[in-house]
Amino acid sequence: MQRLVVVGVGRRAPFREYALAAMARRADLVLVDSHEPTWPKRYISSSYLIEEPGLEAMLSVGRQALRAEQAEPAERAAGIMTYDDRYTVAVAELAEEARLPGASLAAATACKDKWQTRNALNSARLGTVPARLVHSAGQALAAAREIGPPVVMKPRALAASKGVVKVETLAEAHQGFATAAAATVTDPVFDAPGVLVEECIEGEEFSIDCVVYDGQVTPVFVARKIVGPEPAYEEIGHIVTAEGIDLLPDGTRFLQQVHEALGYRDGITHAELRVSPSGYRIMEVNPRLGGDMIPYLGYLATGIDLAGAAADVALGRRPDLGQTCARAAAVSFICPDHDLIFESIEIPEQVRDDPRVERIVPLASPGDVLRLPPAGYLSRIAIVITTGATAAACMEAMDANLAKIIIRSSPVGQVD
Repeated sequence: MQRLVVVGVGRRAPFREYALAAMARRADLVLVDSHEPTWPKRYISSSYLIEEPGLEAMLSVGRQALRAEQAEPAERAAGIMTYDDRYTVAVAELAEEARLPGASLAAATACKDKWQTRNALNSARLGTVPARLVHSAGQALAAAREIGPPVVMKPRALAASKGVVKVETLAEAHQGFATAAAATVTDPVFDAPGVLVEECIEGEEFSIDCVVYDGQVTPVFVARKIVGPEPAYEEIGHIVTAEGIDLLPDGTRFLQQVHEALGYRDGITHAELRVSPSGYRIMEVNPRLGGDMIPYLGYLATGIDLAGAAADVALGRRPDLGQTCARAAAVSFICPDHDLIFESIEIPEQVRDDPRVERIVPLASPGDVLRLPPAGYLSRIAIVITTGATAAACMEAMDANLAKIIIRSSPVGQVD
């Protein structure tokens, strides 16, 4: 089997084990990560530890894992990839440096940097969205006044809707900027300072996972996104059906143009768009697999193994995207509706035994303090996945079972 370097897998197995397992069926996996592997051990042949924070340490260890110059030809890595949002640009740099398949550094950067994304798409007149890049509360206020409220403020280079906030009035502009500017990730390896102030686009929101091979864009999964209450846009659920891109008329042509505008020719992308009254509007294009188990939902709904396809593309192989079933699958994240200290979750047997429930995975541990945005993000108590013949049947099963799950908690104290 060919050797594939995978950078970053995450500490929580429920979110990515399905992907690593699929990749291990395609290649001999070598892991590069910032912590010693535990659950990934069964899927990898070796691992390399990033012992220091920052970009240079990550690149150094990545080069070591690739062994691009020292190894015998049979031992050299044939590809490198990541599904960790922090590492997408760095992995593109390593792939380009080693002349391996994958997105170019310029294309990965154009996706990761939302300001570059917006400029590229606006220049190509692909669903123009007025936007400004700001670095202070005063600039944010001026941009909101120029664009006209309501506006959306977001960090320049984060994902998972972290730090994204809707600003309804000019009086809220300073707080909106503070919320977006304060959002960070642990050990960032891509630095793009600033906050985007954009026109607020209304309309139903979808995410689309695409395979891009030799410049051809193939939309594979289309997920309806369920978001939490405003002003934050935190994702609390997704549903995928076998209808795929048919849900978005002329969507394939539009997404082909979007990827061409960004210079993205090889790899996997996770794009998010809204269907506005005047057409499609791209919110972001991520150069990686979708998160929140969306590729797994797609597998349950269609039989297409997108994680395996990601490995194929990273190795320079055309993936098999043949559909083998047609149904629906949904994920819901049980989230608190107020700040709390989690104590326990009770899942009745009738919920566990319901054939429509594919899995329930608790995420919170007793004593965890869970806070709502902007004080906390991704404060999730558990994952629930359901399947059904249609989206409506799937959501009916979700609602019925969520109503039976009991969460016990206690009030959280004052923030220090």
